[in-house]
Amino acid sequence: MGITLTKTLTRGGLVPATISPVTGGPTVSCMFNPSKYTLSVTNNFRVKGMGSNGNYNMESDESSLNPRELTLSELWFDTPDEKGKDVCEVTNDLMIIAQLKDTSWTPPPPPPSQGGGAGGAESSGPELKPPPAKVIFQWGAFKFQGVIKSLSIDYVLFKKDGTPIRAKANLKLTEYKQDASLPNQNPTSGGSPRDRIWRVKEGERIDYIAAQVYGDATRWHVIAEYNDLTNPQALRSGVDLAIPAF
Repeated sequence: MGITLTKTLTRGGLVPATISPVTGGPTVSCMFNPSKYTLSVTNNFRVKGMGSNGNYNMESDESSLNPRELTLSELWFDTPDEKGKDVCEVTNDLMIIAQLKDTSWTPPPPPPSQGGGAGGAESSGPELKPPPAKVIFQWGAFKFQGVIKSLSIDYVLFKKDGTPIRAKANLKLTEYKQDASLPNQNPTSGGSPRDRIWRVKEGERIDYIAAQVYGDATRWHVIAEYNDLTNPQALRSGVDLAIPAF
């Protein structure tokens, strides 16, 4: 395991931005704070033809929800002033965080047996895998709670023996939980007891739907209980599910 940075200031004497897993693991403090960060979101919509006025007719596609994304395009790390130190001892912690799995994740109950198997054996679907670990990027008052979508590290400066001493990391996170201080993203929430309607498509599982609307597959039971589903693993295509605010 790499070395967890414990310095309280950046190389420029500033309070550092940090990246840390929610459920435990190494915390990385930035040696140099980013010069910028980028927040982005993508809307889903369908074009339903063109009206007589020449305008395209569009409607929101509420079958899926795109959370915000945070892009950190330049996080610099270097160790030229620390004799013999490999910058990988620092950047390896980023790699460790990016590959962690969510230890709090629990799979939904298995679907009912379809019968007919040899010896009465139950049919089984694909094995469910835990999602990536939840992490928090924090810089001053700004806090972004997400999972790491991608991480790349460029090693750009080396000692004579080939030891890397400078690296630039590019990091992208997908939000799993919106900061409570921000307004609700769903424009239909208002005073309604539910945020939205999800129309089930062929092959969709309830844990997949929970991951899409809450960013957390383990919250499938919230949807199941709200809709009084007696068998949440037997969703029928075309059924409308009420998705409660959470």
